[in-house]
Amino acid sequence: CSTAGTESALANSVLQIQFDIEQGRLNCYDHTGEPLILNSYASLTTDQGIITTYDQRFSRSYRVKTIRDRIGKGRELRITFDDMEELLDFDLILSLYGQSDFFTIEVQARNVSQGEVGITAIHPLKALTQQGGGLHLGGDGRAYKVSTQGYKFNDQGTLSTLPPNTDVGSWWNVTVYDTLSRKSLVAGYLTNNTVESFFKIQTHPEDLGNAIDFEAHSTFGYPGAGRGGNTWNLWTEVTEEGFPVYLQPGETISSDIVMLAFGAGPRTVLEKYAQVLGQMSQFKARLPIAMGWVSWDYYKTAVSEADVLENADFITENLLDYGVEYVQVDEGWQVHRGVWEAYDVLFPHGMQWLAEQIHSRGLKAGIWVAPYQINEASDVFRDHKDWLMKNQDGSLRVSGRARLPLRSQEGRNIYQERGSVTNLYSLDVTHPEARKWLYDLFKMMADDWGYDFFKIDFAYRSILRSQGFYDRSKSEAQAYRLGLQTIRDAIGADRYLLDCGPRTGAGIADASRINNDSQTLWPSLTRSNGQGRALSRSYYRHRRLWYNDPDMLMVRPPLSPEQTRAADRRQEALKERLEGGTSNWNKFAVGGLTLDQSRAISSAVAFSGGQFMSSDNLPALPPERLAILQIILPVFGEAARPLDLFENAFPANFHLKVTKDFDSWDVLGLVNWDESNSADRMVSFAQMNLSATGTFLVYEFWNQEFLGEFKENLNISLKPSSAMVMAIHEKQAVPQVISTSRHITQGGVELVAAAWDLQTRTLSGRAKGIKGTEYAIVIYVPDGYVSTAARVNELPSHVDLDDAHILRLSLSFDETSTLAWSVLF
Repeated sequence: CSTAGTESALANSVLQIQFDIEQGRLNCYDHTGEPLILNSYASLTTDQGIITTYDQRFSRSYRVKTIRDRIGKGRELRITFDDMEELLDFDLILSLYGQSDFFTIEVQARNVSQGEVGITAIHPLKALTQQGGGLHLGGDGRAYKVSTQGYKFNDQGTLSTLPPNTDVGSWWNVTVYDTLSRKSLVAGYLTNNTVESFFKIQTHPEDLGNAIDFEAHSTFGYPGAGRGGNTWNLWTEVTEEGFPVYLQPGETISSDIVMLAFGAGPRTVLEKYAQVLGQMSQFKARLPIAMGWVSWDYYKTAVSEADVLENADFITENLLDYGVEYVQVDEGWQVHRGVWEAYDVLFPHGMQWLAEQIHSRGLKAGIWVAPYQINEASDVFRDHKDWLMKNQDGSLRVSGRARLPLRSQEGRNIYQERGSVTNLYSLDVTHPEARKWLYDLFKMMADDWGYDFFKIDFAYRSILRSQGFYDRSKSEAQAYRLGLQTIRDAIGADRYLLDCGPRTGAGIADASRINNDSQTLWPSLTRSNGQGRALSRSYYRHRRLWYNDPDMLMVRPPLSPEQTRAADRRQEALKERLEGGTSNWNKFAVGGLTLDQSRAISSAVAFSGGQFMSSDNLPALPPERLAILQIILPVFGEAARPLDLFENAFPANFHLKVTKDFDSWDVLGLVNWDESNSADRMVSFAQMNLSATGTFLVYEFWNQEFLGEFKENLNISLKPSSAMVMAIHEKQAVPQVISTSRHITQGGVELVAAAWDLQTRTLSGRAKGIKGTEYAIVIYVPDGYVSTAARVNELPSHVDLDDAHILRLSLSFDETSTLAWSVLF
């Protein structure tokens, strides 16, 4: 840390940050003195105009101190701006840690006036080329590549170059890199307690060298544009308009903390950001990653208690020992959104009874709730309109139309009188009485009904489409977190909370959705915002913000004509029982995948390391489809790295490092998302940080095939819409385990030990298995060795030779147990 003239600075051996006190501008340089960010400033958008760090209305001072926080030990430069017009004072806080190649920025604003002040947005950093500034990464700015993030799970962002005269927006974090030098920036928010955050990047038609406009936006409320859509095409829909939070005299608000990380290689820098994000996050792994079944995809809103229990019985018999323990009933159980009572036509015994039945089978009970949406046929709407969110003119704000309009007499009356379905309104959780109702609802579901797993849905379409709250001091992010924290407080820390919303809920929920609703249709899984792409685009968030939830996994084949007829017959019967017909939301039992497609999407979901929720009619699955689920269970829990994240718009090469006490190896998953064409894939071992001089043994899991010995590169051809999963071991001079047929990690779950004894020439180990199952240990036998005997639990056993080098030792489990095995050479 040093000062010179009117500049205050933070510096280490990697970065130098200078703030010009007189000019109110920030510059950042690398260790060679090359510029990274030039002539940037911070600003605040208020109901009385825009305020910037270079305005002459401020007197400025600074101080430097040593800090230690969740990131580590560092130095903080705090510039204080005292408003001579006595409206808003604020601090610009810059922090640099050790010898790191990143720094953080935060703005804290406080109302020093005699009245309230409305703030719409804070911009912690704006570096604009037309003001002599910008972001610099060394090459030609027009050759930069940018990877953006969408607002929430139905938008996976973009991967594109930056032609002249281009605007790009990215929520939460963004990656920019020079495709030639690989010099990279990842900018991202480390906290989202107060704001919803996005970045804006712009290029201009004139030649400005290697500089581009770069802005960080911390926003408190939006009119709705620019969120929740698909940014597959570059966009700038987000505006500076919005609905402010109001600071009372003396109150303070923060921009939240922004991190700017630099380095060589975009994935390396992204993972650096992810590491710090994890250090800053309040996420606690309270519970193991959920593995279960959910009713939605197969049954939709036509689900009944009989359907739920039929699948629960099947899980107890076939999947419980594989780790599946949750049975979650999705939408369709309730009368209306806002009338959280069992719909007695389909759930005649009620939801408490259903939870007890699920528990009696050794399973845990889950339930879907859209807690912030209130049907106009509800008591809350009739008696407590003051609990509901309003438009700016004071009228009630409609958040949608009911999907189950005819499930109550009130709903049928409204439909008959008005000729349209009932409206949905939004609960304003900043109202103390509304928040108490929310708390009591979830307390009842957890403690009285006995549910263990809660799936929260449609928050975006309620809280996050506000035009201001009952508590005018609350931002959208604060209201969102207030609602989610109220639910957490009601259900307690020992119940699983899944949030289907944006990143705003990080640190409160156990898991969060990362993609749009998955469907049993290959084109749906492979669209730009579908499950396939999300599994790679969100890998860095897993276990840092939450457990990633890739939504449902379905592996069923296309329905047979008889199954389709049975579904149609059930649909007709339901129309009569539901007193007035059903909507499309009651349609169920559609779609289906080929065997290759089922294996491919299951592989990708397994590589996410995240939550597992099957959504097939499990008793109807053919044995080979059930086997797919058993092969990927239990979840390994670690997210694979997408090797081609910044090369392909649809990443398809997944790398997972498996490390055990006795060995470590690499698992490579390759997916061909193309339904029509084969794909030739070349993967360099250097991409997986493997030895440049080593020889590697490669074994493919789904086909149980030894592919051979490889050096430097692996060349693979994939059929359309298929996957290959390969275990990669560096070749030893002695026999070694290279795979199993039990689990997709090929030893990560089932192998307890494996070791070579040179003196006795014995390869031995221990392996876990489930009652009634059998699988093979795959052993590579180098030249010069021949197996002479094998034993399992001290009893002689038989081995099979696939070829001169591959030996398979079969293990059979009469009980769920661990078996000791050995092969003498």
